This record gives sequence, C-alpha cells and structure tokens, in this order.
Amino acid sequence: MKSEELEKIWNDFSKIPINNNDCIELDFYIWKVGTSRIHIWKWFNKNLQYGFEYLNMTLIQLKTLWSEFSDIPINNKDEIEENFYCWEKGTYRFDIWHWFDEKLPNGIAEWTAA
Repeated sequence: MKSEELEKIWNDFSKIPINNNDCIELDFYIWKVGTSRIHIWKWFNKNLQYGFEYLNMTLIQLKTLWSEFSDIPINNKDEIEENFYCWEKGTYRFDIWHWFDEKLPNGIAEWTAA
C-alpha cells in the first residue's frame, strides 16, 4: 500500500467516532464496529515504513499513545524493555519523550502538568 493511501486512511480514521471503551463505532475500511483503536494503530504502525513518526495525530490520539507509553517498562539505563509501536526495545526513553515534545502543543512539560 502506498504512503498516500495510508495517509488518506489515517485522515479518515481521525473522523471516526470512538466510544468509551476506546473502540470504533462505525465500520471503517477493513475493521468492523467494536474494533479497538489500539488494534488499528498497531496495524498502521506495522504498515507504515517509519511508524507514527510521519503521521499527523490529534491531541486525543497523542494523549492515548502517551498513556500507553506510561505502561512500558523501562530499565535502569532508561531504555524501553519491549517494542512500543515504531520504537524498538532498547530505545532510550528520552528519545521517545522528545518525539512527544515535538508533537504536543507547547511541549510535553506544559501538557503533562495540566
């Protein structure tokens, strides 16, 4: 699948309503009602050459991703201990924080303080 097609699907995905269980409320491309947003994100991550790095994400999507990141174990060298979307096991956690810092309005420090 071409990156332009993936970007269109991603942009369409941002318009799909998500319920309180974090699942889609409408059939969407290959996914049926009730599919977890996380399942769809993992599909995008698997099919994008560079993972989420090049996608425009909404603030809600970033917040959900940040919340998931907080569950990833970190070793005493500040490296993640398992793969997390486009970041491989052993990635320095501050590299991921910097990615969030670039994506979040006014940076991560102000956003997490709210």
